[in-house]
Amino acid sequence: MLVAAGEKAAQLERDIACARAAGIPVERLDAAPAKERFPALRDASFELACHAPSDGVVDLPALARRYLERARSLGVEAIFGAGVEAIRTRGGRVTGVRAGGLEIETRAVIDAAGAWASEVAELAGAARIPLRPRRRHIFVTEPLPWVPPDWPFHWDIATEVYFRPEEGGLLLSPCDEADPGDKRSDAADPAARELLRAKLSRQFPRLADLPLRRAWSGLRTLSPDGRFVLGPDPEVEGFFWAAGLGGHGVTASSSAGELAARLVLDPGRDASNPHSPSRFR
Repeated sequence: MLVAAGEKAAQLERDIACARAAGIPVERLDAAPAKERFPALRDASFELACHAPSDGVVDLPALARRYLERARSLGVEAIFGAGVEAIRTRGGRVTGVRAGGLEIETRAVIDAAGAWASEVAELAGAARIPLRPRRRHIFVTEPLPWVPPDWPFHWDIATEVYFRPEEGGLLLSPCDEADPGDKRSDAADPAARELLRAKLSRQFPRLADLPLRRAWSGLRTLSPDGRFVLGPDPEVEGFFWAAGLGGHGVTASSSAGELAARLVLDPGRDASNPHSPSRFR
């Protein structure tokens, strides 16, 4: 469930049209009927709502296990705990990788390192793409008897705050984009809690002071134009990007992975690729 007002409502109208054109079933609702059907919206101020009944929540561990199982069935060997120390190149193309003390000969490297994608690219002498890791916080409340488990995901795209049922309570985020600081840490910043409270007080006052059980933060990596960075590097042959997914890596993983694989097998396709790393040259 997305809600919006002002310029964001116009954007949401366009998004609804795009979703319907792609065959995704979505409902367009004005504020009054939306508030009648979805009690969490009754105190909110918005003009337009969009409900997608087919939306769901990804089981990340299960998805990752399935990908790994399928990859292994095709002969992939997974090596864990082996940080990339060097990427070998010769004559402007990839020849190997040193990781965890192992020397691995290869003609292709796919940089899917998330917030560390720029550091990995630097090891190969690849193009300098100004990716921006930004920290986002998640909060989970204590169990709330009045929250039904079938509430849809609620996201106010004008205020930029969202919540959904989780563990008998709610999972909430202020949609912050803070400086990443120590990228290895997932600790929560108290300032993010205050930001969440301020946004909820404005749009969903009943939720502003809920008791919180836990909190953490993660890194979303953004490209300068907000689009994904998928495809062959313009400087180093055999080096491929799968980065800048902006926090959509899990939900878009199937389609993004399929496109990245096609471009690895046939880099010539990149000429018509809207996500090409070459656009930053």
